[in-house]
Amino acid sequence: MTAGAGQAFFLPVHQGQRFCIYHPPTLKPSRSDSIPPTGSILHIHAFAEEMNKCRRMAALTANGLAAQGMGVLQMDLYGCGDSSADFADAQWHIWKSDILAALDWLKQKHAGTLNLWADRLGALLALDFIRTADAKIDQLLLCQPVFDGADYLNQLSRIQLARTMLNPNGNGAGAQTQHEIAGYELSPNLIDSIAQLQPANWTVPVRKINWLEMTRHEPSVLAQKRQLFLESWQRIGNPVQLQLITGPAYWQTPEISVSSAWTAACSAPFEDQQ
Repeated sequence: MTAGAGQAFFLPVHQGQRFCIYHPPTLKPSRSDSIPPTGSILHIHAFAEEMNKCRRMAALTANGLAAQGMGVLQMDLYGCGDSSADFADAQWHIWKSDILAALDWLKQKHAGTLNLWADRLGALLALDFIRTADAKIDQLLLCQPVFDGADYLNQLSRIQLARTMLNPNGNGAGAQTQHEIAGYELSPNLIDSIAQLQPANWTVPVRKINWLEMTRHEPSVLAQKRQLFLESWQRIGNPVQLQLITGPAYWQTPEISVSSAWTAACSAPFEDQQ
């Protein structure tokens, strides 16, 4: 599978513009409506450096989804990638408004179901968006999701500290501010927004939640903390289906990593939405 280039454009929004790549469905619909009756999916990217690590896998996945008849939109959120503003300007509520604008754009292109696909911290953003917006999302695809905002920020802070200890005389040593995490400057409001999110007891109003988890060794086993999270969701009735895949932690490997098993698993839930 090779990654298609897609159609790049800037989507105008209230706070500037967002860089987007649209992957139209390559399977032609059987009807001749002006708006194709195909399903569509919006990709919500990972956070900071993980966004860069995930780009290749995201491109392959988007191409695979388009090849089976889905319209796929990838967007750089406010302050990220090639969109307006700097990362230090990013705000959680603006990111949620970006998702709404992107879904409105997809509804003008497709008459089928609306779906969300999210990587890492993007999963937490997708969950928070769904619980606060009346967007009528059909399926949610969570790729190695972050479920604890405070714990995730602590992990990134430990990574930053380890790098500083290993290279105390390197660039940026001693220059870290109280709002810098993993080499990225964050606004205090964004940090607070992320830290307070704990979705273990959230009810997620979608038809199906597809949770993909990468494990390094066979047999694949879900970590205990995440198993408890899964059981919590199952108790409150969230329609979650977990799939474990063995492979590299592509969102954090030193070199860019890909997994054909992973991209295939991402496409499988949407095979009936062409």
